[in-house]
Parts: sequence; C-alpha cells; structure tokens
Amino acid sequence: MSTVFERFNTAPASTRIQHHNCYEGGLLDHTNMVTLKMLGDLKFYSVPLYSAVIAGLCHDLGKVGSEDAPYYQPAEAWQKNSGIHYVIPPEMKILPHAARSIHLLGRFNVQLTEHEFQAILYHNMQPEDSGCVKYYETPLLHLLHQADMYVCWVFEKAYNQDATIQEQLINLLNEVSI
Repeated sequence: MSTVFERFNTAPASTRIQHHNCYEGGLLDHTNMVTLKMLGDLKFYSVPLYSAVIAGLCHDLGKVGSEDAPYYQPAEAWQKNSGIHYVIPPEMKILPHAARSIHLLGRFNVQLTEHEFQAILYHNMQPEDSGCVKYYETPLLHLLHQADMYVCWVFEKAYNQDATIQEQLINLLNEVSI
C-alpha cells in the first residue's frame, strides 16, 4: 500500500479528461503550477512568503485520499468512454478534498495559521462557502483562489491542447523575482 506522500506524486488532479490534469501525476503538476503562480503574484498581495508556499503546496493535498486509501480510483472501461478516467469512492466523499487536506496536515502535526487554514479550506470559493467567509476573506485566500482558478481554467485547459504552453509559463514564472 502506498503512503499519502507516495500517492501525491501519482494522483490525478481531477476525474474527467475535460477537467484539469486528469492523468497520473496531474496533482503534482497542478500543485506546482499553482504554487509558482502564487509566487509570481505575491508582489500584489500582503502575504508572507511562507504562508503562500504552504497554502499553494497543500491546498489539494486531500486529493491523495486518507492514510489507508486513495481519493481517486481508475474508472471502469464504460466510464472512460465518456471521459471519466477516475472515480471518487463513496468512503472518500465524507470529507471534501479541502477539508481532507487540513485533516491530513493535522495528522502529520503541521500547524497552520488561521489565514492558511482559511485559504486551504475555502480555496474553491463554492457558493455554500460564501456565508462562512463573506467579508472576512484574507489576502492569502484571494491569492490562492486566483492562482488555482487561473491554473485550472486558463493554463491547464490550454496545456491540454498545447504542451509548449506549460514550458513557456514555467520559464516566465522562473524569471519573476520574489
């Protein structure tokens, strides 16, 4: 059985081929790109570097699953024909992946600040979250949310069609000084 950290290297970032990084290792690629985007945009936010790195690297940690089981499992052949390459087993659905991220960090004694906790928990900014954080969003939450949305829906969508785009973005972000 693989450990949480071994699974991080091989887990996909989503279930469907039309979504972002639905391939083995997609979660690691996505996490790295979000973190790089956050570091590139850090100059626009009043956020400590350490908090940006923690939030970027850990925001989707819950997609590896629990200590005992993976979050994603390969789909059946008939599902793959409709673009679903992975499924989330019922036992993983008791915690959304953001909450599972915080749970796993706690299991490994990683202490989060309240801003890091908020950013990881609400980074998807789902409608049901708005009542919890409306008017209390921290700059870190906005930085993570904006980076995650850009990477998911702009960059990774384009990357699915043109692999040179990822290389160009990595080179650009590497040139940005923090």
